[in-house]
Amino acid sequence: MGSAGLVMIGAGFAGLWTAVRAKECNPNLDVLLLIGGVHRTSWQAAALLPA
Repeated sequence: MGSAGLVMIGAGFAGLWTAVRAKECNPNLDVLLLIGGVHRTSWQAAALLPA
């Protein structure tokens, strides 16, 4: 089982950009986004996160 420094549940756009900002501030931080349902824009936006 893994771990993450930041977990966003039901992230939506606010959570997505919080995660992006967290990665910008700390590139070594492991971020996990848990997005439920089928929200085309959320899935497309989540692809923008750096690996």
